[in-house]
Amino acid sequence: MARTPRRIAAPRVARVLIAASIASGVGACSSLIGADFDVALAPSGSAGGHGGSVATGGAGGTSAAGGSGHGGGATTGPDGGAGGSPPDAGACDGAACVPEVVVGGLALPWAVTTSGGWVYFTVSGASRGAATDGYVMRVPGAGGAPQVVAKDLRIPNQLVVGGGWVYWTSTLASGGVYRAPVDGSASPTLLAADQQNAIGIALDDTTLYWTAQGSLWSLPVATPAAAPFKLVDGAGSALLALNGASVLWGDAAPSSTLKAARKSDGVVTDLVGGIESPNGIVATDDFAFFTSMGSTNRIGRIDLKNPAQWAWIAAGQSGPSAIAVDQGYVYWTNFDGGTVLRVLALGAGVPEVVAVGQDHPDGIALDADYVYWTNFAQNGALVRLRRSALAK
Repeated sequence: MARTPRRIAAPRVARVLIAASIASGVGACSSLIGADFDVALAPSGSAGGHGGSVATGGAGGTSAAGGSGHGGGATTGPDGGAGGSPPDAGACDGAACVPEVVVGGLALPWAVTTSGGWVYFTVSGASRGAATDGYVMRVPGAGGAPQVVAKDLRIPNQLVVGGGWVYWTSTLASGGVYRAPVDGSASPTLLAADQQNAIGIALDDTTLYWTAQGSLWSLPVATPAAAPFKLVDGAGSALLALNGASVLWGDAAPSSTLKAARKSDGVVTDLVGGIESPNGIVATDDFAFFTSMGSTNRIGRIDLKNPAQWAWIAAGQSGPSAIAVDQGYVYWTNFDGGTVLRVLALGAGVPEVVAVGQDHPDGIALDADYVYWTNFAQNGALVRLRRSALAK
């Protein structure tokens, strides 16, 4: 399967074009759509040959005691050599952590989030907007079959969950913002039409926020039929994070300023300037963390009480994309490098490898037990690793 070109600017919008490059090299790697998703099949690992099969192996990689095959469930693959018995999925054998595929056979899975014991994710679809072949899906965190929340979509992008609803953006020239019940019991509702390049989305107790048409928009969830309100003009194409009374973003430009806008009136405060291609962003009560792509390839931290006190906390990455944080660590995906890493959220530390050999890892999310990520490939997967397996 062909690898994608390196992303250097406006990474979330550019993903529409990148996917075409992936699709052009699909060859024998077909996508399973509809009822044929692979569920909790086999551990993935270091990328190897193309061996094995999707039906038996998911999106796997290196086996415990032999050669490697891309279909990790099969112990032998035509391109991978003898694989031996795969190790226990979701655990660590010494320093080698072995993730497990939760759902395989996905055509370009993108964003992922967790809520109420469920894992929700978007599947862009092999056509990337030429047809309505995208999905919003969920799977129980405790294990079980995936469920389709919404189907026949055009490039569903980022998503959030709250109040019994899943909300997502659609990244097209005539994109939109949608919602559907979390259990998929009703068809999606279009909340905002003609939202060009709708990307980032965030939700608090009362209001939905998103970026589209180069602006930051808001909509009260209690009145979803109301007209969206333009909170900030000129916000660019950005992912979002919430921090108390503020919405945070960076516009993904080659040289960008990370900003915060008051939810109440849209007054903007510049946080940190001169950041190259910021991509993912996440916030706690006191800090914001972000990924920076291009030639920078670093992870940054901002003290929101004193933004001048910001710092790089990890360097030398390879296409850092999405980011997540808990009370102790920051986790991120390296889209170009095929790795998932973490580092101490506060203080100084050396990044720790969570997983290697992943196929364009992109979205990332946490729950109490696992770190989840998506492998953004034509034969992609939702993958997870038990967090207790990582060194303390």
